[in-house]
Amino acid sequence: MTVTKKMIGAAHDIMLQRGDFVISADLLTKIYEVMRSAEPIENRELLEQNLFRMQNAANDLAKKLEMAEAIIAADGALITGLREELAAMKGQS
Repeated sequence: MTVTKKMIGAAHDIMLQRGDFVISADLLTKIYEVMRSAEPIENRELLEQNLFRMQNAANDLAKKLEMAEAIIAADGALITGLREELAAMKGQS
């Protein structure tokens, strides 16, 4: 996580109002990371559910892409065959 100047400024403002000390960007980063890891379980479960849905969607798209590539390859073979037949017919006339 990258700590922005706005985050540092807000933290310093609060600390100065209370008469507390000013902290470094590194310490502030660690504090934010701890706060983030302490999010309610519901939020983590929701994030995991969304990740699972995104992975399923990506897998579905990969399957559809594979099918589309197979169709394109089959169409290419059909077109090649038709061209060869047409060339053979022209050669006979």
